[in-house]
Amino acid sequence: MLVRPPSRTPKSAPFRVKPKPAPAFLGQADRTAEVNTERALQTTVSDRPARKKPEIKLTPLVQHLRNQNKLLKLELLFHNLIAHQTMITGVSGEMIIATAIEGQLASYGAGYDIRKNGIKIEVKTSGLRKHSRFSLSLCWSWNKILGENGRKDYDYLILVGKKDPRYSAWYKDKYSHYVYFCIPQDEVHNFIVKSGRHWMIQLSSRSLGRNKYVRLFRKFQLSYKELITYRFF
Repeated sequence: MLVRPPSRTPKSAPFRVKPKPAPAFLGQADRTAEVNTERALQTTVSDRPARKKPEIKLTPLVQHLRNQNKLLKLELLFHNLIAHQTMITGVSGEMIIATAIEGQLASYGAGYDIRKNGIKIEVKTSGLRKHSRFSLSLCWSWNKILGENGRKDYDYLILVGKKDPRYSAWYKDKYSHYVYFCIPQDEVHNFIVKSGRHWMIQLSSRSLGRNKYVRLFRKFQLSYKELITYRFF
């Protein structure tokens, strides 16, 4: 008996979707639009050009708020660092001024504290002190203005003093907790006095009278905002 071999069915080809031809009744413009639509759908997201982010321009108000935020952060640092120890107080003053004017701190032993665009700046910091034991008036005392042996070499002297809230009206910066004075080197000798072997500047926290120290308030006092934009030359 003859047995027929099983019939072999041809393997089916892989399934492919053929694009449907455009209907004959469509015009040339319609066919072109349909082809463009199919091409757009086949384009992946990675193939598409990245959109440029719009450039954001800061308004004067936003810039002002950023400056105020910077001031508050620096003063918080200053407030946390300032203490009764002279060394800690001095270091905190140098840090806040260097950050404000974007200057570079000098190395230990240099005749100045900060350098900015070739200009050398010395920073002195003081808290409020009593003139005498039973006195109600307060003052700032910045010591060793000319250094240990008078060898300080700087172009500007910046004095930082803690604000006396009783006389806030005398201070230019209504927001800061500190008062700033920026004195050119050739004017420093007009305000220093001898204290033992060193030279110092002592200034009352209120500006009264017609003495030479009133000039510090009227001519050399700066707000923090003015200090940031001050042109040292």
